Amino acid sequence: MSALKDYIKQRNAWNGLFGEKPMAMPTTPKEAEAVIFIVEGELSPENLWCDGEASPAHVRREIKRLGAVMSELEAIA
Repeated sequence: MSALKDYIKQRNAWNGLFGEKPMAMPTTPKEAEAVIFIVEGELSPENLWCDGEASPAHVRREIKRLGAVMSELEAIA
């Protein structure tokens, strides 16, 4: 579950910058579904491509990283 742990850690770093609550590691299907919803948003084309500013290599890395996170979340859900 290292991809999911890394994802939660990164999200919490951003949440801290904006004064938001830290995200807990999901342990139940309901918690996992909430995080899946967030990851699905990050997988949208406009977010992946940063409105056309991202390189194809960056997009491939993000798809791979977020895909690994989704796989771990689906195992929980």
